[in-house]
Amino acid sequence: SQNINMDYFSIRIYNRWGQVIFQSSRPDFEWDGTFNGVLCPQGVYVYTIMYRDSDNLDRMKYGSITLFY
Repeated sequence: SQNINMDYFSIRIYNRWGQVIFQSSRPDFEWDGTFNGVLCPQGVYVYTIMYRDSDNLDRMKYGSITLFY
């Protein structure tokens, strides 16, 4: 388990065309499933998280989430 240095954190969520539909620099972020105030379609979305760890090294994690109602 790596500790996250809260001085640098960034998350981005992308739609299937690679457009950033959500971003935050807050580790305690919450995404409500909307883009520009409109509910996003159900489906799979890709995310990237960039942060600086406790050893002062920049790290990147990525994966996917499924949005459904």
